[in-house]
Amino acid sequence: YVSNQDGNNEIYVVNVDGTSLTRLTDDAANDSNPAWSPDGVWLAFESNRSGRSDIWIMRHDGSDAQNLSDTNSDDSFPSWGQ
Repeated sequence: YVSNQDGNNEIYVVNVDGTSLTRLTDDAANDSNPAWSPDGVWLAFESNRSGRSDIWIMRHDGSDAQNLSDTNSDDSFPSWGQ
C-alpha cells in the first residue's frame, strides 16, 4: 500500500481486514510501486532516494533496504521472476 499521508509517497502494509497500518519506509524521497517476493520475505520498490528512480529491496518488516540498480539511468516498476 502506498500513501502520501505523511507528505510524500511511503510504503505501508495493512492487515487484510484493514485493522493495522504499518509504515515500512520513512524517507524524504518518494517510495512507490512495491512488489512482494514470491516467498514474502522481500519487498522490491521504486525510490528516488539517490536523486533518480532506482529499484530497491527491503525485508518484509522494512529493514535492510538496499539499492539494486544504482546506475545513471532511471529504473522503475520492479517485478520478481518465477
